[in-house]
Amino acid sequence: MKTTTLKLSRIYILALSLIALFTIIAQFYIQFHLKGQSADSRLINISGRQRTLSQKIAKQALLIIISTKSIDFEHHQKTLIDILKLWNQSHQGIQFGDPQLSLPKPTLSQTIKDKFTSIEPYYVQMNTASQKLIQTKFGQNQEEQRVFLSQILASEVKFLEIMNAITFQYDQESRARVENFKRTELFLMMLTLLLVSFEALFIFKPAVKNIQVRSEQIDAQNMALNQAYDEIQVKNHNLISSINYAKTIQKAILILDKDATDFFGKENFFILFKPLDIVSGDFFYFQKVEDEVIFAAVDCVGHGIPGAFMSMIGVEIMNETIKAKKITSPEAILNHMHLKIKQTLNQAETNNQDGMDLALLKVNKAKKEVTFAGAKNPLVYIQDNQLHHIKGNRFSIGGEAVFGEPHFTQHVIPIEQPITCYLFSDGYQDQFGGPHNRKFMSHRFRELLFDNYQKPLENQKEALETTLENWISASNESQIDDILVMGLQIN
Repeated sequence: MKTTTLKLSRIYILALSLIALFTIIAQFYIQFHLKGQSADSRLINISGRQRTLSQKIAKQALLIIISTKSIDFEHHQKTLIDILKLWNQSHQGIQFGDPQLSLPKPTLSQTIKDKFTSIEPYYVQMNTASQKLIQTKFGQNQEEQRVFLSQILASEVKFLEIMNAITFQYDQESRARVENFKRTELFLMMLTLLLVSFEALFIFKPAVKNIQVRSEQIDAQNMALNQAYDEIQVKNHNLISSINYAKTIQKAILILDKDATDFFGKENFFILFKPLDIVSGDFFYFQKVEDEVIFAAVDCVGHGIPGAFMSMIGVEIMNETIKAKKITSPEAILNHMHLKIKQTLNQAETNNQDGMDLALLKVNKAKKEVTFAGAKNPLVYIQDNQLHHIKGNRFSIGGEAVFGEPHFTQHVIPIEQPITCYLFSDGYQDQFGGPHNRKFMSHRFRELLFDNYQKPLENQKEALETTLENWISASNESQIDDILVMGLQIN
């Protein structure tokens, strides 16, 4: 009996060891393949994005050529610089790897290497012509600029064609690796099943009596697992329900402070708020603190769910800054928010560059003054039948500052005479439409405000909405960004 038991134990241990070995091998193989698939997916995405970037380069080059104003010319040049930087980095990354783009060094097939060799002249010509176009000046050497544009457009067609082929080849080779993985996985599974069958026939059958002792314990464990499964199901249901309430939560966060609305009266302000998606990356802030009211229009990076997450962070930080810490100086609020965003998103460690642009106004009726500070976004106000435009600082809240560590400044405006103030994000003035399908632009937006400022604020809001709808429908366009405009009248 002891000899039989010992023999069965040895066979049992051997069988289990083999199963464990093949399971470990299979897991290592699966994890290695999944890592490769993740790298393949990233590689395919970025190579696909190269096609879009090449089209954007051609578009920006064309916009540079047709620019009629120096500011537009320089803006498109700066945009082209940014696109070229990412385009060049991506071009090198999909060939040699790039940690910043989460691209390990790929193993390129000879077919893909040959395609990169064939695409190189067009890549070099596009890059060279774009760099030369960036160095040109507005209104000078226009014929030379057109030559650069022609070179870009000619190369872009071939570049796009070959990049399409490269992306397709990447995808085709990735699919081939998946099929090979499936065959190997099936082989390992069949081998494991064979070992399990051997164990069932030659080990478990003779040991049925011993297994019966363990049966009740296994039943108890199954009951515990079923209970745990039920608990997981309940938690999963609750989690899904919570996600469905995301819209409701954001809407609840943006409820106006009653003390602030009573302070001015509902007839003395309006808020035009049109999210691009269900939830918004823009948000408004209207809060009374003692004898002062803070009035802000905030534009977070992105829109939809990513923008909504940033907006919730923004509201929380503003509440902490203004309501909890009682910081009411506009410049101090912006400086404090900048530090809190960097700290909250751990931007020093993660290289995260998310943030927000905003215009913030503090109203102090006792001192008869309003105080403004802005992060990129401006203030427009009309007083004594004159329109005034105060630019915000050229820094965003959060992210790495291009022009050095930001320090926000504030502007004090006396209100001995009636004044109408407007804060807004860039969504309205950046909206495409009109008879020529162009942006609404800031100058046209200020003219619209001035033409309607003497109307009651509710009528001003209606005028803004009607103008926007007509502008979009004139070119059969769609809304492209979150839109937020806030008006405040102080008599």
